[in-house]
Amino acid sequence: MKIILNNCTLLSKEKVNIYIENGFIKKISQDQINVKADIAYNLDKKLVLPGLCDINFSDLSSMGKEIIKSETKTALKSGFTSMIEINDIPNEKISKYNDFLREQINVFNKFSNVNFGLVYETDLSFELGQFKWYFVCPTIKVSLNEYKIDSEKSIIEFIKKIEEVSSYCESIIISIKDKNIDTFFKYFKNKNIKVGFIDITSMNEIKRIKKFKENDFKYYSIVYIDSLFFSSDMMGNHIKKTKYSIRCDYPKSDDLKELNIALKENLIDILIPNHSLTTIVDKFEFSKVGNPGLETFVPLLMDLALYLGIDLEVIDSVLFIKLREFLGIKKQFILEEGAIASITVVDIDKFWFVTENDITSLPRWTPYEGRRLWGIPILTICNGFIAYDSSSEDQFPSKEITCRLLQENEKID
Repeated sequence: MKIILNNCTLLSKEKVNIYIENGFIKKISQDQINVKADIAYNLDKKLVLPGLCDINFSDLSSMGKEIIKSETKTALKSGFTSMIEINDIPNEKISKYNDFLREQINVFNKFSNVNFGLVYETDLSFELGQFKWYFVCPTIKVSLNEYKIDSEKSIIEFIKKIEEVSSYCESIIISIKDKNIDTFFKYFKNKNIKVGFIDITSMNEIKRIKKFKENDFKYYSIVYIDSLFFSSDMMGNHIKKTKYSIRCDYPKSDDLKELNIALKENLIDILIPNHSLTTIVDKFEFSKVGNPGLETFVPLLMDLALYLGIDLEVIDSVLFIKLREFLGIKKQFILEEGAIASITVVDIDKFWFVTENDITSLPRWTPYEGRRLWGIPILTICNGFIAYDSSSEDQFPSKEITCRLLQENEKID
């Protein structure tokens, strides 16, 4: 398919035209592109981004084909063209693990509407080296449930386990908080492995991570976008009292204000959706699987950028630049000639009054009910095909998308 996108405004603020052919970006030019295309769009006053990547999906492959189809369609509507699933290592013999991974990949190949990658959550006792080609980067998420991280000794033991996997694992995502971060920094001396600290919720944590990055450590702060608006305790209390209806103003507490300043000053490395809200809902009201937070992610960020005066280059950094660094993937999540043509178009002049009726991701709930947000994804191109078009009668017109497995062979020089 040949596609021309005219009058695009990029995050660099540059005005360009983009030509797509056979799944790749063939040309980006400020001049008119004279090619006979199958379809052309005039994107004047629209913001054109790389397709987004959600690195925080959980257990989607176990939810059944219909849920995979519907959730990944919602991802396309929300501007996401790639997702990385975090899944638990099964309690099976190592000899069966290869079959387990192949089955998960087959499920995604058949039913996913977006590109996908695998990250596995483990207690580090599981030997994954022989399976590393299946994983993004390869990357694993370390489950701290098996560790009582409450003493200096336990953190030293934890670091030893990380060192054991560093021979085959390029990146690790860990959740570790407060004073334990300082103890981790005290004993962790490996400057080769990339460490993503997920669920960072304070300026102090961000500054500590930044301090060690300046000493050539490959550390990344990973922040949920909802943490810029309220804490998980606030979320839980509101749900308990109001049955999932929250009218959320911009943050007023000092901690949340500082986190917003961290975003504006480009101190946050990677910003991601928060899907753990489904657990909170399950706890208080009903049991439904799913990944809420997709539809509101881009509008929340664009609205926050407008409110705080955040530079577009900061958005480029927290959504794409640092993510490419962390995952080591060069030709995804970027707009350049030769890159895979996965693109999101945002109408920054369009606003949305959020209602639960608009939420198609399970469990069809949002903490932003009633809020007005600016900046709505209106067009998504995935691997060179029109995957979502809000102006079309059939909003998901392409039935030909071949989704890609995100892994080391995606690192095209």
